[in-house]
Amino acid sequence: MSVEREIRELIAQQSGVPLLRIHRDSRIAEDLGVSGTDAVDLFSRISGRYKVDLTLLWKRWDRHFLAGGIAVRGYVLIFAILAATAFLAFWLGDTLHLGDAGAILLWAMFAAMALAPLRHALPRRKPVPIRVQEITEAVARGRWQ
Repeated sequence: MSVEREIRELIAQQSGVPLLRIHRDSRIAEDLGVSGTDAVDLFSRISGRYKVDLTLLWKRWDRHFLAGGIAVRGYVLIFAILAATAFLAFWLGDTLHLGDAGAILLWAMFAAMALAPLRHALPRRKPVPIRVQEITEAVARGRWQ
C-alpha cells in the first residue's frame, strides 16, 4: 500500500469523510473538516507513525488553523477591552448612581466605541490550506517545509 493511501486512510479515520472523497488536492480543514484538536491529533499520529519532524508546522500552526479568522492575540485584545470597559462602566454607573441597567447601558456604549476601530485593525487572515499532497511530501522528506 502506498504512503499516500495510508495517509488518506488516517485522514478518513480522523475526519469521518469516506476515503473515496479524499484526494491529493483535498484541503485538510476546508474540504475535510479537520481542524482544532482533530488536526493536532492527525498530525501527531502522522509524526509518530512516519517519524516526520513537524517542528516548522507547529511553529506556523496559526497560519493554517485560525480561530474564526482572527489570531488568538486578537481575542485576548478584545477580551481585555471588554473587561476594561465593563470596569469603567460599572464604576461610573455606581459613582453616578445609575443602577445596574444604567451601568450596563454605559458598558454597551463604551464597548461599542472601543471595539469599533478594531474592526479594521485586527488581522483577519484566511488560513493557508494544507493539502493531502503536502502531507505526503513531508512524509517522503521526513520533515515539514
